[in-house]
Amino acid sequence: YRITDGLADITTNVSQEAADSLLAKGAAPAGRIIFVPNGIDTNRYKFDLDLRSNIRSKNLVAPDTVIILAVGRLVDAKDYPCLLDAFSLIIKRRKDTRLWIVGEGLKHQQLVTYAQHINVSEYVTFFGRRNDVSSFYCASDIYALSSAWEGFGLVVAEAMSCERLVVATDCGGVKGVLGDDGYLVPANNPQALADGIMLAMNLDDIAKKTLGLSARSRVIDNYSLDKVVGLWEQLYQS
Repeated sequence: YRITDGLADITTNVSQEAADSLLAKGAAPAGRIIFVPNGIDTNRYKFDLDLRSNIRSKNLVAPDTVIILAVGRLVDAKDYPCLLDAFSLIIKRRKDTRLWIVGEGLKHQQLVTYAQHINVSEYVTFFGRRNDVSSFYCASDIYALSSAWEGFGLVVAEAMSCERLVVATDCGGVKGVLGDDGYLVPANNPQALADGIMLAMNLDDIAKKTLGLSARSRVIDNYSLDKVVGLWEQLYQS
């Protein structure tokens, strides 16, 4: 960044936290690295009851079964062992819960083996790569992010846009995306992640609906494609 700084008029980063960190490390002078978030297609990522019913029916899930969803590459950064450990704590209290993991990566077999090792494999489904991720958001009840580190946390914004309850680890730019419209917990802490998910699960139906609608509104106001395109236009015109 120091070497290439002079080649650009400005450098952007999808996370304010990352931009601040780069400035603190002297990667560029103050004001030369700025935060511009990723944009979310809120028309694509929105709750659809038919999609929810279809995916759950195909996977033989009862209407009252609670689905916890995680989406992302099966790599170290996502810390899926932490999520599996958290889920093992949850399933001891709530047998009506399932964990769905969508994504592929080098850690796939290792994670499958680990789920077997901690005796949760019958409650966990690895779906691999999917092109209908928005349907999975709709089919789920709670979105769980267990990452050790993140940039923007795109999947968090997508889940929020689909009105899902989100429980996420405090890493990278996730805190800024989530705001007060979900539950933020420490990273690398299965107990804290499990407690956060249980809090979300135990909300009454009205509270769940209110929080989900508020989450979508936050995404539309701050991270919709129209909003982010507007930010880029302002940047180029400045």
